[in-house]
Amino acid sequence: MQLEILQRVGLTPGEAKIYLALLELGQSTTGPIVNKSKVSTSKTYKILERLEN
Repeated sequence: MQLEILQRVGLTPGEAKIYLALLELGQSTTGPIVNKSKVSTSKTYKILERLEN
């Protein structure tokens, strides 16, 4: 999946990056998600919460 497709369905750029990172990593702690997605730690926590809801 590409970022553009995920953004077209309504995800923000940060949400799309984290979603793709999660697809590759599977269940993970925030450290690897931050490293893979290149999204700051503080934003990652907020985005993970939004994605969960």
